[in-house]
Order: sequence, then structure tokens, then C-alpha cells
Amino acid sequence: MRRDFLASFCFVQEGDAAKELKTILAFTQKAAAHYLYFEVLYMIRSAALSSVEAAGGLLSDAKNLRIIIADGSGGYYRRRAAVAAEAIGEVVVISAANEIGCIDCFDIADRAFEKDRIHLARRNRLSRMFYHPFYAALRALSAYRVNPADMKTIAAPREKLAAILLRPTAALDLRFEPKHSVDNYERYRGVSQIEKPSALKFRERYDLAIELLTASVADFLRAYAAFSLVVFLCAIAYGLYAVGLYFFYEGLEPGWFSAAIVQAGSVGFIAGGIGLLSLGSAEIYIKLRAEDRSQIVGELSNTSFFAANREINVETDDADPMSLRKETVA
Repeated sequence: MRRDFLASFCFVQEGDAAKELKTILAFTQKAAAHYLYFEVLYMIRSAALSSVEAAGGLLSDAKNLRIIIADGSGGYYRRRAAVAAEAIGEVVVISAANEIGCIDCFDIADRAFEKDRIHLARRNRLSRMFYHPFYAALRALSAYRVNPADMKTIAAPREKLAAILLRPTAALDLRFEPKHSVDNYERYRGVSQIEKPSALKFRERYDLAIELLTASVADFLRAYAAFSLVVFLCAIAYGLYAVGLYFFYEGLEPGWFSAAIVQAGSVGFIAGGIGLLSLGSAEIYIKLRAEDRSQIVGELSNTSFFAANREINVETDDADPMSLRKETVA
């Protein structure tokens, strides 16, 4: 049994809360046999609170289980970031109920603690080749190494997790490795996962695509500003070309010069204005975008980290006034 660090294991409701809760309760019992200090967090939507409360007798026997209640306003990946922010462990593992049987969450937590590096679980092989174009498009359009082999389970030491949670892109940083990351993620191999497609999975992919594209809005605006600059320079060049023909070429059609100057001036004015607006909007977006974690509305908890501890008094014959000391032992 490990007792050298506090481990936190986080899960977010994806499907039926009652079924997932049974899996998590079994996981909690295994965690109690592996760690002396640990906690298990399960975030549910407020609509599923009644089904969880119906299992009150089972919850009373679950050691160090915290059920976080969310109002359901945010997407699935933002709820993952929110529950990670509630964890207090020295190592935080964020996983999914359907990946508990595919990943050794205890081993990945131990490795993250010992190596002090972020570990991202990866499938041994892909079972569904159909989604390759989907992930390839997201990888090309976003600033992340989007890979269909990457699973949802990720383990991060406390300091590195705290740095991630400060970013406006925390929901994505806890799912995929950024292309320009200071801390390279280490891959942890798990078994292949075969699942049937469902409306829930398609909804998760939709949320993921929206998060990736939203996080890349600033890059899109900068690219559009660069394109506007090119159009602006072309408009100036066309205007200079028209002026040159006006002075050095005598065969111009009547009215051509006036039309060319109006066209160059209009295009240059519009392109320059749009370019400046795009740059300004990108900077405003970067400064104002932040994660909203106010979606947490309550918590059910059965946590006691010191239930296995006892206090003893140790007396010595030393005359030092500190001779009577109180020590805590496990």
C-alpha cells in the first residue's frame, strides 16, 4: 500500500449515472487497497442527482468518495477541467468510467508521481479507422496533436496541473497534447477499446470539435489579418500601376483610370480595416477568454484522510519545555 502521496481520481458523467456509479464504487474499493491517502471524485449533472441519492446506502460505505454536482451548463470537456480543479491530490488522474477496465489508473498515477511528468493514456491499436479523417482535420486546424489513439485518461502532478488550469484552454490541454508544449506528455499504453457508436459519442465529438475550433479562433483571425495585408498590398500595387499608365501611356480608355483608382482605394481601405479589426479581435479574444467553473452547484462527500491515524503522547526526561510532544503516526 502506497502512503507517500495523495492521489486524486476524477470521473465525469457520460451516460447513465447509476451504472457508472457502480463501476466507480468498485474502483474506490480497489483504490483503498492500493493507497492509504486517496480520493475519488465523480461529477454528475444535477438532473442525475436523484438516481445517485437512491444509492445512499452504498455511498456511505464508499471510502473517500466525493460526488460533485454540476448544473450541466458547460460541455463534457469543460466539466473535466472543472472537476480537476476540485481535486486536492499531489497527483490527479482524470479518466472515464468506461476506461477503468482498459487502463491501470493506479500505475499511471504512480508513474506521474515518480517521474513528475504528465502521462496521457494511448490505445495499443485502433479499433475504428472510420474516424481518422475527423481527427486529421482537427489536428490540421488546431494547435494540438490530435490523435485518435489518445484516450481520455491523463495523469498530472499537482504543479503541472495547476499550470494547465490557469490557461483558458485547460479543457483541451487535459485531452490532447499542445503542439507547442513546454512539458511533453509521456504516453502510457492501454488496451484497445472497442465501442459501438452512439448519440453520446457523436455529441462528445461535436463538443470536442467546437472546443478545438474555438481555441484556435485567435490563430484564424491572425491568418485572416495576414491575408488582408496581402490584399491591401496588392491594392496599393494596382493603384501605382494605374498611376504609371496614366502618366506614361497615352492609349488609355476614357474613364479607366478613375475606375481603377476607385477600385484600388476601396479594396485597400476594406482590406486594411478588416486586417486591423482581425488583429484587435484576436488580442481581445485572448485576454477575455477564460474557463467558467461556476457550474458546480453542490457536493456529496464521504471523505476522511485521517481515519486510520491515532495520536500518542511521548514523554522524555529532558528538561526542555518541548519535552512533551504530540506525534501522529499512521
